[in-house]
Amino acid sequence: MIAALGGYWYGDMDSVSKYCGKKISITGPKGNSIVLTVKDACPPCDKGHVDISPAAFRKLGDLDDGILKVHWHFL
Repeated sequence: MIAALGGYWYGDMDSVSKYCGKKISITGPKGNSIVLTVKDACPPCDKGHVDISPAAFRKLGDLDDGILKVHWHFL
């Protein structure tokens, strides 16, 4: 499962970030956690936001929710 970081964390959108390939842990609103690999940038994402794959999202909540309040950190 993969994640994309906003510009604040990703850095220069025209190059590969130093965070690509790094793992992050995300804890969802129900308290469950998943581990994802950073693979891309999310230009419209705000500073602390992470865009995640649909497969990852389904493990944390319902796709119809659209946005979840989560906590995340680098491993």
